[in-house]
Amino acid sequence: MGKTTLLIAFLQEMMVSEERGDVAVLICLSRIDAVKRIAKEVGLDVTDFAVLTRDAEANALSSTPPKAARILFTTQQRVTAYMRGAERFETSRVFHYDGMPREVRACDETMEPGEVITPTNVSPAAPNLE
Repeated sequence: MGKTTLLIAFLQEMMVSEERGDVAVLICLSRIDAVKRIAKEVGLDVTDFAVLTRDAEANALSSTPPKAARILFTTQQRVTAYMRGAERFETSRVFHYDGMPREVRACDETMEPGEVITPTNVSPAAPNLE
C-alpha cells in the first residue's frame, strides 16, 4: 500500500470512528496539486475539511473555515510562512481546531522538521556533560 493510499484510508477511518470524534488533523504537502488531489480523493463532506494555500481554486474545494474543519490540508510553504516569528507550532493559531492545536500532523517526506542550523565556533575541547 502506498503512502498516499494509507493517508486517505486513515482519514476516512478517522472520520467515521466514534472514538476519534474530537481528533483534528493537519495534512501538509509539498505541492498545491497534491493538496487538491488528496482532498478530492478522500471523499469527505465539505464541512469536514478545509484547504489553506495561496491558490484560490484549491481553497474553494471547501467553504469551511480552517479553524472549524477537523482536517486541514495545506502546503509546506504555507506552514513556513505562518510560522515565521512563532516560537512553537502550538502558538500559531491559524492551524488550530476548536481553539486547540491539531493533535495529528502528517507531512510528506520532503518537509524538514525545522531549519537546518550549522554550529559555528565549536570548541573541540568542550567539556563532557554526561
